[in-house]
Amino acid sequence: MKPTANLSVMIVGILGSAKLIAEAFGLEVISNEQINLIANGVAAAATVLATTWNQIRKKTEQTKVL
Repeated sequence: MKPTANLSVMIVGILGSAKLIAEAFGLEVISNEQINLIANGVAAAATVLATTWNQIRKKTEQTKVL
């Protein structure tokens, strides 16, 4: 698994844990919809960063070969 994928899973896991802990104390801090929106945003950002990083790495490798 790529490091960016690990980051998005970790963020969603932390948000889910925080939600469960808050709800155990009777607080509704964040809704399921908000967690889904944050997870989608993190996944989209991770995808863009990974794609950009791969393109930069490929161009750097091509330059070294020449």
